[in-house]
Amino acid sequence: MARQYGVTSVNAPKQVGAALLGMGEELSAKTANGQIAVGKEVLLPLADLDKDWHRIGGREPNPLADAVLRSKRAGKWAVSYCAAMLDAMDSGGRIHPMINTLGARTARWSVSAPPLQQLPSSEWRIRRCIIADNPGDVIVASDFAQVELRVLAALAGASRVVERINAGEDLHSLVTRMVFPETAAMTDAELKNDKRRKLCKTISLGKAYAGGINTLARQTGLPVQQVKTAVQAYDRAIPEFGRWSKRLTREAYSNNMTITTPSGRILRLNRDKAYTAIAFMCQSSARDILGEALLNMRDAGLLRYVIGVVHDEVIASAPRKDAEEVSREIGRCMTMPFFGVDIASDPEVYGPTWGHGYAKHGPAADAIAETMEVAT
Repeated sequence: MARQYGVTSVNAPKQVGAALLGMGEELSAKTANGQIAVGKEVLLPLADLDKDWHRIGGREPNPLADAVLRSKRAGKWAVSYCAAMLDAMDSGGRIHPMINTLGARTARWSVSAPPLQQLPSSEWRIRRCIIADNPGDVIVASDFAQVELRVLAALAGASRVVERINAGEDLHSLVTRMVFPETAAMTDAELKNDKRRKLCKTISLGKAYAGGINTLARQTGLPVQQVKTAVQAYDRAIPEFGRWSKRLTREAYSNNMTITTPSGRILRLNRDKAYTAIAFMCQSSARDILGEALLNMRDAGLLRYVIGVVHDEVIASAPRKDAEEVSREIGRCMTMPFFGVDIASDPEVYGPTWGHGYAKHGPAADAIAETMEVAT
């Protein structure tokens, strides 16, 4: 597809940039050496795709941008994931990832050889390689429900948010109703695919991951001014987040660019990136919650089922007849209070592979499930 537009190599930025300009696209971003930037963050909005590769509906997708993105993604999957896993496979068909339980600066776990935490979100194809241990076993998994944002609400003292989360209200729908009062009467089902909820979800994640206005605009595909207006409304609706962020920043400057988590871990920030304090605090605290959950699983005798931990998801393999109970018990071990907020999880029985769980909830789930059954 890219060759139809004169691009002989999708890895040649000058070719891609020249072709896009020739198609009438306006490209203003530049690389450090002054060249036209055509990285993923530039191409996704042109292809009318968000960061999860779902259509935004904001413009007519540029076919070249779409083709370059998909071609480069396929190449990365082939080399970084498929080939890496095949190369690391032992004689029994297993891979043994290297896990550093204090790997990241925030003390988050890191997984390498292969880097499982870098697999694309909501992507089922690569995850099919993680299969149940024995014939008749199935993969079960449990993922924390918006753990960083629950931590953020608790530590920032956003009592209204915490109270409604604990009452069972969906966090992203709740925030949308607070930011956009006109959505107050809408049900969670009505809000599920509403663009305002999607925008608020992205802003919330930006709060927990230190994403700025321009980053949020790229992720949503919306104009910078529109995102800026939404962020201002967000800050007015939940002022506790902004106040806590400023307090953490002051603490960092007063303590040689360090902050201390509730568990006593000292995190060091870059002097020119004090704004990352809130993200570091949320992610490090989420890591401690994961550690507490694994200790709970150990005490419950469940670790013998666990085969991996990726991000906030615990993956296990269990006999089919016991799968529902194991899934439920793992979910129970991941449920706990944290400074007044209920930490929740979403336990589920996936199927023969890890990919089956992601296929259930992604776009075109029925067609994907049928494809996977044939492949299985």
